[in-house]
Amino acid sequence: MHRDLQCVALLDLEPGPVSTGDVARLRGLTSGSATRLVDRLVEAGIVERLADPGDRRRSLAALAPNARARLGEAWETPGRALAPCWRVVRTPSRP
Repeated sequence: MHRDLQCVALLDLEPGPVSTGDVARLRGLTSGSATRLVDRLVEAGIVERLADPGDRRRSLAALAPNARARLGEAWETPGRALAPCWRVVRTPSRP
């Protein structure tokens, strides 16, 4: 699961779609592991595969158009749950 989230963060930082080979290189994975990782994210609807305009044999991976919104919504629930804890942490202690 952590590799999935790291891949999503990686794709979010990239200026455009990247190849599965780039995902492998940037994440330190084998090409087979990177392919399976991208496959899982495609199946979840977070990533989409695009045709590589420069090479018909390759496909590129990019965040799906609604991925940022979906991920933002997913983080809202734990954010709301942890909000009271953060208020306690930020409140200066009194002697």
